[in-house]
Amino acid sequence: CTDENQGDFFGQESWGLAVYKKMVAPEVILYTDAFSDKDGNVAPDMPEMQISVFFKEESQQTLLEIKSAFASEEALMQVLEM
Repeated sequence: CTDENQGDFFGQESWGLAVYKKMVAPEVILYTDAFSDKDGNVAPDMPEMQISVFFKEESQQTLLEIKSAFASEEALMQVLEM
């Protein structure tokens, strides 16, 4: 992304790297989300998240469901404590 605001998160620099694993239109997107530096190098001391995005048609509307999964409870707690 070349957006000049990329990396700005409430006045702090923050970068991430998403690696898309599966895309099935119009049903699902699966990807890994990791903390990284501005060059895209994954931060080895930070947990990765497995993200699942589901699109479901319901009564002429689209229901969007997003699930985040971590490798362990400790990894989840590390992110929540930030």
